[in-house]
Amino acid sequence: MILVEDSVDVLIVGAGPAGLSTAYHLNDSGLEVIVFESSYNPRSKPCAGLLQAEAFDEFPILRSVPKVAVEDVIVTYNDIEYHVEFEEPIAYVIDRTSAGWTLAGRMDAELELGGSVVDVKRIEEGRIVRVLRPDGETEEYKTRYLVGSDGALSIVRRKAGFHDRVNEYTIGSAYQAIVSGFYKPRLLLGRWAPKGYARVYPSPTGETRIGLGTLKAYSKGYRDKLFELLALYDIETYTPQFGYVPLVGRIKESVKNGAFLVGDAAGHVQPLNGMGIYYAMKAGKYAAEAIKKEDEMEYEKLRKSSFGYDLHLGRKALEKGIKSKVKKRFTKRLAKITAELLMGRVTKMNLIKARLIMKLGV
Repeated sequence: MILVEDSVDVLIVGAGPAGLSTAYHLNDSGLEVIVFESSYNPRSKPCAGLLQAEAFDEFPILRSVPKVAVEDVIVTYNDIEYHVEFEEPIAYVIDRTSAGWTLAGRMDAELELGGSVVDVKRIEEGRIVRVLRPDGETEEYKTRYLVGSDGALSIVRRKAGFHDRVNEYTIGSAYQAIVSGFYKPRLLLGRWAPKGYARVYPSPTGETRIGLGTLKAYSKGYRDKLFELLALYDIETYTPQFGYVPLVGRIKESVKNGAFLVGDAAGHVQPLNGMGIYYAMKAGKYAAEAIKKEDEMEYEKLRKSSFGYDLHLGRKALEKGIKSKVKKRFTKRLAKITAELLMGRVTKMNLIKARLIMKLGV
């Protein structure tokens, strides 16, 4: 082992939307920041790339990222199908890699690709982080602030002393196929994805992402369901992807003794639909603000007031949805509310409307 004694102010593990957002919002802070990513591109995963329309107002840097507007969608429940249209785009599909490189190109931080963080130790002045390089050598860094943006199975969460919330009822299994060509946006429920949902979203890269997911506890047979979806479109050639998505909802703790969890590592994902890019970027922004103020509890305050209730609301809706079934006829009105919920508009009013429609069949 080669021991390199190096010190940085902020060390970020994972170059996903949350980690890169943290680094980007630390620009002009005067702090030395380094980002480690185990792959050779900004972090990727089986993600639809769906982003709420309001995200582009809060993060103008994303406006230059290639995107596809979602203005209408086909909603399928078992064999019932409706075409739902919106007056303006309800969401956009972006390419995560393009978004990642856009953020990386505008941040002052150093980006190290191909290095994996393998251990974290607490010391009085911060933490020692051990990094395994692609050539098999290891280096150690001392950092005052540590930011975990390393996914649902975060090593930072486990090594930095956070309660590990991962179990089959708090984490989702996601299956995706990337196929060539443009396919119309579509949401599929019922027999297509029991206790979950499936979706078809065209990407700005000229491909379409067809995927489905549910809680890990109910994911048995989901790989076969993906094959059924592909057969529906007569697709034989595709690139498969699999990954985990945190669906915990209420987050008790995202910061501890100078260590911050952001994005999937913290469970900052909407449990009802699996959307997390917007929350991840918000979390990164709030973590950066707290670090600059040297007040880590500012992060918890901002996170909870911004989207803590939304995630809690989504988790409750997910649990009720798993236990219930559509007792009345699946109507076009219910299809539209379902589309809104699954494409980012998880509001108390929409959930109340959905419940009433399911009960009354109006």
